[in-house]
Amino acid sequence: TTSDFEKIDNLIQQLMMTSTNSDTNSMSIINGAKYSQLPSVVTPSDADPEIDDNIVNNIMYPVYITEMFKQFVFRKESIYIDLQGLNWHYKSFISLLISPKCSNLVKFSFLASLFINLTKITVKMLMFDSVSKSYIAALIEDIRKLNDMQHKLKIIKLELIRVNVNSAKWKEFETTMNSLNCTINLIGKGNEGYKELLITLNT
Repeated sequence: TTSDFEKIDNLIQQLMMTSTNSDTNSMSIINGAKYSQLPSVVTPSDADPEIDDNIVNNIMYPVYITEMFKQFVFRKESIYIDLQGLNWHYKSFISLLISPKCSNLVKFSFLASLFINLTKITVKMLMFDSVSKSYIAALIEDIRKLNDMQHKLKIIKLELIRVNVNSAKWKEFETTMNSLNCTINLIGKGNEGYKELLITLNT
């Protein structure tokens, strides 16, 4: 939900403030605070792309901040992502959450690796979006990644997805997903138009 993004955004802002103000008194306010390393999957949203990832991820943060983040990701079992809201209000998350191979495909394997108790991801697609060849190819590749890793993700739900169930492209997609031990269910009337796609991972 939007509140999920707000919580993560607020947390990252705290982390960024801690790192950028390291030469001021802002760090010394916490008397005797211990510092630890943020999990390497998180990069400050406005980090300079020229900076090496290892330098960014090796910044030391107060333990209470890293523990807050760990508890947040540990407790999440379901995530809802509105792609329109993401594009409008949370642009700094796009490179983190969206596949570089397809502008409307969420990186499900990344989320499942970060939120270790995650069982369901719901994505509200952009209006007038249709399932393209690049989307299907990138989604299949991501499902293969999920099959090769340990996770608890069981359901991927895509809302407002537009498909033609009679197309050869869709038939091939169904066959491939079945071979990856996934069950596909389309909710909606007619052969064309907007539907909900449920992908159940039977791993």
